[in-house]
Amino acid sequence: MSKPPLLTDGEVVEFEFRPHWRGLIVPVLILIALAFAGTWLFFWLGNAPGPLSWPVWRWLLVAAGVIIVVWRVVLPFIRWNTSRFTFTNRRVIVRFGSLRRTGRDMPLVKITDATFDEPILGRLLNYGTLNIASASDEGELSISDVPNIQTVQRDLFELMQRTQGGMHHG
Repeated sequence: MSKPPLLTDGEVVEFEFRPHWRGLIVPVLILIALAFAGTWLFFWLGNAPGPLSWPVWRWLLVAAGVIIVVWRVVLPFIRWNTSRFTFTNRRVIVRFGSLRRTGRDMPLVKITDATFDEPILGRLLNYGTLNIASASDEGELSISDVPNIQTVQRDLFELMQRTQGGMHHG
């Protein structure tokens, strides 16, 4: 089995995830609302009185619908699907984007603390924000929409203890 391209020699993925699924709720609701409203308007325009029944209005409606679906449904889904948070035995790797990739790596040996923020909705849906403090000049790394936030924080502390020789942090 080949080594994933992000990893260095001897580096092993401990756990990995993508943002919480709740980030897809709004795009799905937009898609459903657009499908119903767009269909209704499309057929209404076909039977509308006067100039509103001209075919050009239906084509403009379809074009607007396609633009909205791409902008508010397809792009957020691609962003969610191409976002990865990888925790290895040596570092935390964060990657976002498909066409334009953005990434940040933080060595485990530089991590001084890891805290989480779990809003009320996050408690219900089991997600939150992980804040990782670093001793380096790059400062804090904040990861939003982390599923199972408390488990991830605990697992990160275990990784830190193994990597940093069993020292207690936080």
